[in-house]
Amino acid sequence: MRDNPVQYFNLISKHRMINHYYPKLIACIEIICYEELWIKPSDKMNSIGEITLHIVEHVQRNTVRLRQPDIHFPIGIEHHFPRVACGKSDVIHSVNRAFQAFEKAIDEASADPCQMYDLYHLIEHTGYHLGQIVDRTQAITSHQFKFVQSGLCEKTLKELIDQDIIESV
Repeated sequence: MRDNPVQYFNLISKHRMINHYYPKLIACIEIICYEELWIKPSDKMNSIGEITLHIVEHVQRNTVRLRQPDIHFPIGIEHHFPRVACGKSDVIHSVNRAFQAFEKAIDEASADPCQMYDLYHLIEHTGYHLGQIVDRTQAITSHQFKFVQSGLCEKTLKELIDQDIIESV
């Protein structure tokens, strides 16, 4: 697999999204209550719930792109931060569904170098918004996540990727 840089990049991307970002996102949502999910730090800032649903839409679009590389979305999502009257369990369900579909799509995707740009953007974009969510969750709850100490770190991520490579041989 390391001989195929695109396939290796897809594997890294999958593990970063599924085994690094996803558990952090779920941990943040689970620790807050419904009201905290929708608190806006200011009129010009988005709530944790809005940012989460923005991430979900971005993951869903990239899942579709993995399956249909020629698809074109006529409208961007840069301003898509929906404020909907749904509870924590609905948000968590949306996250679960989006990330599971992404994992399946990337496992089935061809090693097309043209998709690398979209995947790189998805990873970078998700990491940026996840940082906002972690920061806001810690500010609201005073809870300090110890992701590194609990194994959600680059070392563990690399080990998962290496193990996946060994198992695929």
